[in-house]
Formats: sequence, C-alpha cells, structure tokens
Amino acid sequence: MAEALLKHMLVKEGIQGVEVYSRGIGVWDPQPMSEEAQASLKAVNIEPSPHESKALSEEDVNRADRIYVMTHHHRRIILTNYPDAKDKVHLLAASEIDDPVGGSPKDFEKCRIDIQNALLELLPALKSERTQP
Repeated sequence: MAEALLKHMLVKEGIQGVEVYSRGIGVWDPQPMSEEAQASLKAVNIEPSPHESKALSEEDVNRADRIYVMTHHHRRIILTNYPDAKDKVHLLAASEIDDPVGGSPKDFEKCRIDIQNALLELLPALKSERTQP
C-alpha cells in the first residue's frame, strides 16, 4: 500500500524524479497485493496497479537513497543483513505501523491511514529536495 500511496501523492503534488518501490523482508513466494489492501486503496480512489511482493535484495539496498520501514523489527532485520545501510533505514512514522496481513478490512484501513499520515509528513521534504538546484 505504501508504494501505491506515495506514487499517487507524488503525482498529485507534481513531484518528479523520485523512484518508489516496495520490498519485503519476509517474502517467500511472490504474492499479489491482497484483496483487503486493494479495497483499502480503492476506498480513497487509488486504483492499485499490478503488484507482486518481492524480497529486499542487496541491489535494492545499494540503489536506495532511503529505506522506510514500518517497525523497529524490520529495521533491525535489514541492518543485520546490510549493516552499511544504517544511515538509509528509517521508520516511516514516529510510532510503529502494524502490518495488517491476516487482519480484518478495518485493520487494512487503519494501516492505510497510518501510512498516508506518515507520507503526508514526508512529502514536504521530498518536494524541497526535488526543487533545489
């Protein structure tokens, strides 16, 4: 959901030059976006594009300027596997965002709202970075 939300916000704000991609730390087999996640995005008029889960790779870490995670646990796992990424890995929000996988539609809605709020706080910095010479 975070990838779709941020891409939507970037377009809406006219912010260009930001590459956004989503990766997981516990991905076993590529999976499509859950129906609950899709419904949560559609509830705010965001049509999810086709998506398959992918595990975070060393190439992804090297390519990224920043890596945003939803929990301290996610951050620890990434830093255990990629200690040189310590300056790139940040919590998306001031408090952890619960993963709604296996939860109810309301859990997905809460997660979407939490992600949206965190991204809204992040947008001004992204906009500022893209408009500086």
